[in-house]
Amino acid sequence: MDLSKKKNNELLEELKDLTGQERLIVTRVLLYLQEVEKRKLFLEEGYSSLFAFCTEFLLYTPAEAQVRIEAMRLGKEIPEVIEKIKEGKVSLSNAAEAQGHFRREEKKRVVPKAEKEEVLESLYDCTTREAEKKLNERYDPEAKVKLSFYASPELLEKLEKCKGLLAHQNYEGDLAKLIEILADKALKADDAPPRRAPQAQETQENRTRYIPKATQAFVWKRANHQCEYEKNGKRCTSRHALEIDHIVEYAKGGSNKPENLRLLCSAHNKFRNFQQSG
Repeated sequence: MDLSKKKNNELLEELKDLTGQERLIVTRVLLYLQEVEKRKLFLEEGYSSLFAFCTEFLLYTPAEAQVRIEAMRLGKEIPEVIEKIKEGKVSLSNAAEAQGHFRREEKKRVVPKAEKEEVLESLYDCTTREAEKKLNERYDPEAKVKLSFYASPELLEKLEKCKGLLAHQNYEGDLAKLIEILADKALKADDAPPRRAPQAQETQENRTRYIPKATQAFVWKRANHQCEYEKNGKRCTSRHALEIDHIVEYAKGGSNKPENLRLLCSAHNKFRNFQQSG
């Protein structure tokens, strides 16, 4: 496309029209994501989370996916925010930033809808920096030390594995929380007295819910520490909150033999129960 011959006012008018179309498309994307989440289509298609669906199927970057998911979920509770994004009164990133603060605040108390609407109104026509300042002053006034460093691909891979293994203590995968858990474990191990020699485990395989440690280790290794849910050749890539699942349910006579066991992320384990109850 050759734009060099367009007059300045013509170029700017067309650009302004395009940005309006862009905001309209973004709000439609948010509404479509709401419906995808409502129908659990991301699970049906083999993705462990809406985030994985957005990055792997829709090909958003992690940052783009997170911003859209946060804004979409805010729009579920406060539909007016979708209209404000379309009008350009609230940017997508500011809506997402507000939702992140609301979510963290709600771990301590219930944040009334009226309060959220008031906060959002204060963000109208704000720049990203102005919005962050207002939100931090209201919800995160305590100064925190920011750590930044360059990580090798090997370290990033190790951290991702740790996120999955420790997901039951840190389900959202917050990096600061993960480091705190690892530090606590290291300090506890350093202070702990020497352990006794491990005792032999009883393995009553025949009709017992207990899965021997050796069998558990075999299932994890066979799955390469990755969810085994698969559909149409697409295997879930999640390594988050993995659980051993009976292919034929134990209550229906399923055994604890390795061939009847598989590794599922918690999302697909719940999705399986959802399908069976439907």
